[in-house]
Amino acid sequence: MGNVLATFRVMPESVDVDLSAVEARIKELGIGDVKEMKQEDIAFGLKQLIVLVLMADEGGLLEKIEGELRGVEGVQDAENTGVTLV
Repeated sequence: MGNVLATFRVMPESVDVDLSAVEARIKELGIGDVKEMKQEDIAFGLKQLIVLVLMADEGGLLEKIEGELRGVEGVQDAENTGVTLV
């Protein structure tokens, strides 16, 4: 088994959520090697957070990370949007 680079889309609860604070909480989770986090505009002031995580290619790990991301204060939803072998 090798490593994969997984992309997660993290949606805030509202436009009032401080995404910088959400980024800091995600870094504290220890979900793997977070390579990049970037904020992207969606519409009407709402932004999403794109999180790239380098991790082991293990069964069930993507779902576990999604659950941990959903548990972060200020996060409404998180989903895996892509995985690439590295």
